[in-house]
Amino acid sequence: NNANLFVVASGELLYNAGALCVVFDHQTQSQNFFREHQNDIMSMALHPDGIHVASADCGISPAICVWNVEALVCVARLDGGGLPGFGGFESGVSALAFSPDGTQIAAVGADKDHTIYLLDWHAKRTVAAGKGGSGRILACAFSPYEKSVITCGVLHVKFWTNSG
Repeated sequence: NNANLFVVASGELLYNAGALCVVFDHQTQSQNFFREHQNDIMSMALHPDGIHVASADCGISPAICVWNVEALVCVARLDGGGLPGFGGFESGVSALAFSPDGTQIAAVGADKDHTIYLLDWHAKRTVAAGKGGSGRILACAFSPYEKSVITCGVLHVKFWTNSG
């Protein structure tokens, strides 16, 4: 797991342990758990509002859950399917990022092509998808200046633009 430690809006810490997302309150030394994943969590991203989280697991039918960190309730579940030529996520989701306005999620599949998905999480649909290449992608982010997604990994940094 890469970059899976966050400070949420309330000041609590968020991290994953196996198939659980843990919300830890340092003041009271207490923990709460988001338990909607069936398999180990591979990646997480914190929404710009500091309240919503996207977390993704691995396995036979991996999915992204977008959930409220205060209520510990899943508000959207995404499987990456819905576009011709692209099925759902295969093996897992290795990297996630919210767009600066929080309306979209970039997700990198753990498949052999490291497929990059652009998802509208409110509508629960895949907006765009494309092959990321053969090199392992370790992280993704949205550019704060333009509508592009940046990926980096083994010997590469790439900038992606949705032309559709």
